[in-house]
Amino acid sequence: MVGLAAAGLGLFFIAGAYALRVLPGYARISPRFFPVLVGSGLVVAGVLLVRSALRGEAPGGDAACDWKATGLVAAGLLLHMALIERAGFILSSTLLFGLSAYALGSRRLAANTLVGLIVSAATYLVFTRGLGLSLPAGVVG
Repeated sequence: MVGLAAAGLGLFFIAGAYALRVLPGYARISPRFFPVLVGSGLVVAGVLLVRSALRGEAPGGDAACDWKATGLVAAGLLLHMALIERAGFILSSTLLFGLSAYALGSRRLAANTLVGLIVSAATYLVFTRGLGLSLPAGVVG
């Protein structure tokens, strides 16, 4: 069931990408590139999951879900969505990185925050200065 859902979502992404109107002038990479790339990855992952299920193989084995970690990552995503406009991309993404790292077992708060800040700031600069796209600046920008 998960495999079919992943493959269906991938096909949805691909169809949506080809529904985008692309203006002439894009030499190689158009706005369709990344949605098609992600959609293709989802289709491949979905097909592999379906194949594993048909063979009776359980992906992940008998591992139980860590609901605490799942909840922390979900809380990080919700906080990111709630804060991105007010606090900005860099701070909200740093918080998301820190919560996700904590959820996955890292207890080095200062190091996680520093790495999250560096990755978020670098991503912000690549998107805003390198690609000319706008991300919410918030209090840092």
